[in-house]
Amino acid sequence: MRRLLRPIKPFARSIKWGHLLRRAQKDAGGRDDSNLPNTCFILGCGRSGTTVLGRLIATHPEVYYLREPYYLWRAVDPQTDMIGFYGDAGGPPRCTFFVADATNEKTSRFRRCMAAEFRRGHQPEVLVEKTPINSWRIEYLNALAPDAKFVHIVRNGINVVRSISRLAVNNDYKIAWKGQWNQWWGRDNCKWQAMVRDARAQGWFESSLNDIQNDIERGALEWIVSLQEANRMRTALGDRMLEFRYEDFATSPKETLTKIAQHLGIQAPENWLDAAACEVSAPRTNSGTPMTLPTELGNAFNELQKQYGYEDRCLTR
Repeated sequence: MRRLLRPIKPFARSIKWGHLLRRAQKDAGGRDDSNLPNTCFILGCGRSGTTVLGRLIATHPEVYYLREPYYLWRAVDPQTDMIGFYGDAGGPPRCTFFVADATNEKTSRFRRCMAAEFRRGHQPEVLVEKTPINSWRIEYLNALAPDAKFVHIVRNGINVVRSISRLAVNNDYKIAWKGQWNQWWGRDNCKWQAMVRDARAQGWFESSLNDIQNDIERGALEWIVSLQEANRMRTALGDRMLEFRYEDFATSPKETLTKIAQHLGIQAPENWLDAAACEVSAPRTNSGTPMTLPTELGNAFNELQKQYGYEDRCLTR
């Protein structure tokens, strides 16, 4: 049966995501709703444990969970579609967004979309959203939802970038009618192109960008900027951001989930904690040859590894 369904899935996915975009666009242009629901954003570079964390939080009876709703962000601002999921964005797709991008129009469209999703979830206590690239957009999220909570999960950078590289090469997740589709870098490599444009615009790692040669080094840039943006916004977010390492989460899942529930202002019933904790696996170590990065990039990588208590270091060239 799986073999029979495999060629059909890319078409089914494309049809599904098209339907979700049309619905989100209708929501965004609907009646004004200034009552933004209680909102939490899960932050973390992709392959850091955001998916398993979101899946476990989603099982809480008081949570309505949005897993990577690219359709919603596209309805708010087409240029957020940095993977080229929906084609022409009316301008270069972007990974970074800042407070200046949170115009009154975009803020209203965001609020309408989130309010509509809140109603679909039968008005739970909190709406939790997870899109890994949002780690590059924390300032923007904070402007759209000034009272939102944030949960930031960090994982050993060596394991993260090796996982990114493996996923980009394996490229198992296919979507029909999307050009040359890569599971990590999007349509025709447009996510990577957006990262480079944004990094140049912000003056990030100017001496290293031209020397990045492979998916490991691309993934390192994504991981570094994700963590640097969390560090930059730490003071502004204050106690609205809860941060922890995936490795500590895997070691003490019930304790971490209890902290998350408290952070979100919801209960942490024992049956939820017990069931969720059983789904947390030990962090996987992605082995490989020693990682080498361009000097400026490598120095930033090693500094973050040190900050978060990881012993692994990359080499520089």
